Amino acid sequence: MRPVKLTQVGVGNTSWVRLDRRAETLNTLIVTRLISGTAMWSLQTQENDPPGSTTPFVDANISAVTANAFTVWEGFVWAYCRLAVTVGTGTVQLTVLQGGP
Repeated sequence: MRPVKLTQVGVGNTSWVRLDRRAETLNTLIVTRLISGTAMWSLQTQENDPPGSTTPFVDANISAVTANAFTVWEGFVWAYCRLAVTVGTGTVQLTVLQGGP
C-alpha cells in the first residue's frame, strides 16, 4: 500500500482511510503531525463496514495529543481509521502506511 496522507485544518474529521485486512503482512504505521498552529486530535478506528455505522474507537497511543505522534499496529489491522481534530485552528496531517508489497 502506498502511504495515504490526509490533512485536517481546524476542528473536524478527515475522511475514513480503508485498510487492506487481507494484506500479506498486517503491520501498519500511523503518524500524525502538527503542520502549523495549535490543535488537539485523536486517531479514531472503526471495525464495521460501512464506517460510521457505530461509535468509533479511539487509539490509546494517539488520544488527545497536541504534538507529533505515531502508533504501530502489528499482527492485526482495523478496517478503517481517521483523524479527529477536536480543538484548535491548526493544520494536522495523518499518514497511514500499511506493510507489504
